[in-house]
Amino acid sequence: MTNNPIVKKVSFDKTQIRSLERKLEFDRDASQPGKIRTVKRGTITEQIQVPELNIQKQFDDEIIKTYEDGIRISSQIDSTPLIPMYKNAEQKIPPKIITQHETMKYDFYLIEFFFGLMLKKGLFPKTAQLNVKLSDDVVKDNRKTFPTQLFPGRKDKKYFEANVSGSFGINADLEFSVPEVIGQPIPFADVKVDGNLKSNFILGPFQYEYKKASIEVSGLNDPEIFWKYNMESELHGTNDFKSIMILKVAQEAKSVQMKVKLGVIPYKKEWHRLSHEELPLLTDEITQEVELIPR
Repeated sequence: MTNNPIVKKVSFDKTQIRSLERKLEFDRDASQPGKIRTVKRGTITEQIQVPELNIQKQFDDEIIKTYEDGIRISSQIDSTPLIPMYKNAEQKIPPKIITQHETMKYDFYLIEFFFGLMLKKGLFPKTAQLNVKLSDDVVKDNRKTFPTQLFPGRKDKKYFEANVSGSFGINADLEFSVPEVIGQPIPFADVKVDGNLKSNFILGPFQYEYKKASIEVSGLNDPEIFWKYNMESELHGTNDFKSIMILKVAQEAKSVQMKVKLGVIPYKKEWHRLSHEELPLLTDEITQEVELIPR
C-alpha cells in the first residue's frame, strides 16, 4: 500500500527554548575564547580557535532562532506483501520460505520509511534518526511480529563512505542485496540496464541515495528498531532519508501497528560546537497500521 506523504512543522516550545538558552549560555561561559580546541564532527576531528564571546553569542542566537522557527518534515510509510512478488518475478518460492509461509503460517511484508527535511538555506541535518516500535494483536509471544531484515543494516555500513546514487533489491531468500563492485555500490544508471543484475531480485533493484555518514542500526529480530545517520558532510541536493525492513507477520494477526518517531538535529558548519553534548533533536511522531492481506 502506498500512502500520501504527511508534512508537519516541528519546533521547540517556550519551555524547551528557555532550557536550550541556558545550556548555550553555560557552554559560552566555559568556552575560554582564543584557546585552541579539538572538536569532532561525525568521525572528522579538527582543531579550531575558540571564537570571542560575541561571535559565539551570534551563532547561539541563530541556533535559538532555528529551533523557534522549526523545520518541516515530510514522512511516508509504504507496505507491500512480498509472497505475491515471486509470481510477478516468475521465480519459484525457495523451500525455506514455503515452509514459513505454508506450514508455519507466516506472511512477509516490505515496509519502507521515507522522510524528507525542508531546511532553510545553509542548514543541513547533522543527525537524522528513526525509531520504530512494533505491536500486534497476536496472543502467543513466540509468534509476535518482528523484522527479519533491516536496510541499511550493520553489514551495509561500508556503503556509506561517500555520497553515491546506487541501488538495492530483495532476492529470492527475502534478503536485501546491494549490487556492488569492490565493496562499493554500483551506480544505479548501470544497474538498471544490466539484465543479469536485475535477474537476481524478486523486487527491485530500486534506486537508493547512499550518503556519507556514520550509521547506527539496531533491532533485527526485535519489535523495537533504531536507525541513526550521523552525517559526515553537508548534503547536496535533497535532504531525504530512506530506511526499510522486512516484517515477518503471523497469519492470525488482525492488526500490526507501527509507532514511529523521527528526530533531526539541524546544523550549520559555522556552528562549531565546543561542548561534547549534541544539540537536541527536533522530533515528530506518527502511528500507522500495516495493511495486512485479508484472510
